[in-house]
Order: sequence, then structure tokens, then C-alpha cells
Amino acid sequence: MPFTHQYVTTTGRVNLCCIADYGNDLGPVTNLKEQWSSPEIVEVRKRMLADKPEPRCTLCYEQGSGSDRVSHNTRYAKQYPDLQLNATTGNDAWHAPEWLDLRPGRLCNLKCRMCFSDVSSAIYDELQEHPHLADIVGDQPRVIADWLDNPESLESVKALIPHVRVLKLAGGEPLFMPGVLKLLRWMVDQDYTDVHLDITTNGTRLQGKTFKLLEHFKHIDIQFSMCGTGITNDYIRSGADWEQLKAAYTSYVNTPNCRVNIMATVQLYNIFNIHTLIDFWIEHGKQGFMLFNLVNYPQALSIDLLDKRGRELAGATLAGYEKFFGTEARLAHILDRLNQDIPVDIDGLRKSWVQRTQALDTVRDESISNIHPLLGEYHATW
Repeated sequence: MPFTHQYVTTTGRVNLCCIADYGNDLGPVTNLKEQWSSPEIVEVRKRMLADKPEPRCTLCYEQGSGSDRVSHNTRYAKQYPDLQLNATTGNDAWHAPEWLDLRPGRLCNLKCRMCFSDVSSAIYDELQEHPHLADIVGDQPRVIADWLDNPESLESVKALIPHVRVLKLAGGEPLFMPGVLKLLRWMVDQDYTDVHLDITTNGTRLQGKTFKLLEHFKHIDIQFSMCGTGITNDYIRSGADWEQLKAAYTSYVNTPNCRVNIMATVQLYNIFNIHTLIDFWIEHGKQGFMLFNLVNYPQALSIDLLDKRGRELAGATLAGYEKFFGTEARLAHILDRLNQDIPVDIDGLRKSWVQRTQALDTVRDESISNIHPLLGEYHATW
């Protein structure tokens, strides 16, 4: 990915990708064009070309065939079979990132259970209001600005736009962000509407100036974030309204030049209900694709916490759905994970899950027992 892709975090830090070691980035945004060939990224590419492990990529190495690394490498090998990689320029086709992946800030109206304050302003506000939560959920809130609002950062992005094929925008919720509005408006004015937009959204924004600008772009992928249906989704993605999301999904599906995909995290909170989201996708015509992202952090939300009975139940609810997906969806990876041995040191994480769940349920006036009986039982016994 460092040969074709450039990534900036919600805190305005350049890194290899959204999975790479968060504490070992490549520095703040200054001049993205120059940073594409910085000495540090050149050394990263040299290690990869020499088939040596890159320390920032440990998580993908551990995930094996279910990793973003394998998924993207497979896609690029098919899409650009003759692409030559280069340590200095990245590649011989563009000498720049083909895919610019920006998280322009943390402005967001939802408080997803697997998220944290650097990526959601709503979670930041909640932690400020209830400071006792910080240690429980392992999230110490800090003051950060939406970096794309900085004029120098915005100009740095603009300088790359003529060279990129895909612009990915995520967050936070990008359709709320003033910097995103400025960037897309400039792209429309400069006739860069052939750039493929790839937008990850929580689906709560269907009005406003930014949304209206989308109709000018020729190719759009909407990555619609959902983590279940009904109360399961609304419990995990606190602040969401499932009935409103269903209407939003239909609206995006009917948007010209737009393909809608569903991106779902898979975690302990939804492992018994994720099949209902697959049913929703099938019932609505299987547009685009579904992508399942296993939650590995916070560790206390991982499906690794499941006992034998829970693993068997989850596996049974997902059995037969493999036929709808290729390897890139990662459903097979989830089933493989359910068949692995239960980690020997899992009790501490289970207790952390109970403590975390209870604390957030109390603050948000919610109850895990409403999601699935077995989760209620885990909460009572772990």
C-alpha cells in the first residue's frame, strides 16, 4: 500500500494506512507531495521490496489472509498487473499516490462502542462530561483540530488531486466537515469531478451543501457504516436511528453514479446478529459489496472472548452465507476465527468487557440484555 496509497489520520498525521501502528507515524501533514518521497517512507518501501517485515504493519501480518494488506495487494495485482514498484516514487505509473486516503478530522455525531475520542467529537464530549469513563474504556481525550480546516493543509491536498485516481474521505463523519465542503467545492469548480470519490459515512447526513455537491462527480463509492439491524446497530452506534438509516440507504442507492457498499465491524456486541445485516443487504438487491472488519482493538470487544457455546451459536447463524461473498469480504476469516481455540488468558478481557459495557450502559441509559440473551448472560456471569 505505501507504493500506491497515502494516508492521513484524523489528528493530521501521515501514516502507512489506517491499520498501521498509531503510535509510530510518519509525522504531521506539511507538504504531502514532498512527504510521498520522504526519506522515512523510502526506507519503508525498501524494506518491503526486500521482503523484510515493516514494524508498523504487525497487525496485518498477524491477521494473515483476512488482513487489509492481503485484500488490497490482491486487488492491485488484478487491476494493475504490470505496475512496477519503486522505493522513491512509489510506482512507475503515477509517481504519486493513486489513492489518497484522508480522515480530515473527528467531527462526528455518533458514539460507536468500538470508536474513540480521536475519531469522534461526540465521544470526546462524552468523556469530558463523564471523566470517570476514560480509564474504563482506555481513552484519554485530547484537544485536536480538524486539520483540513488549516489553509496550508488544504493546499497540500489540492496539489495532489490532479495526480490521484481515488480520493477516500472518512472520519469522523466527513459529510459534516467544513474542510471537506471546501475541498469538494474546489474540485467541482476546477473540473476534477472525474476523480473517484470513496466516502465512508454513517448515513445521517442527507442534506446540506456537501451532500448536494456529490451529484457533480462521475464515480462515487459510498461505504455505509452499519453494525447490525434495528436495536443492535443503534446500541453499537449510539446516536443512530435504524429507521432513518434504512431511508438513507435507499436514498444513496438511488443517487446517480453512486455505488453503495456496507461496511460492518464484527465484535462481541453483534456477532449473534450480524446475519440480519446480511439479510438486509440481500433483500435490498445486494448492491455493491459487504465488508466485515473484525474489531481487534479495543481487545475487550473481540469475538475471541466467546466461550464454546457462543462460538458454536455464532457459527451456526452465519453458516451458509459464505456463498454470497468472495474472500475480500472476510466472512470466511470470521468463521475461521470462531473455530480457533479460546485464548488461555481471556478472563481479564472478559471482565474488562463487563466493566466497559456496564459503564457505557449506565451513562447512555441502555442495556446489553436487549441485544441478545447470551450477551446478557455473559454480562451477569463474567
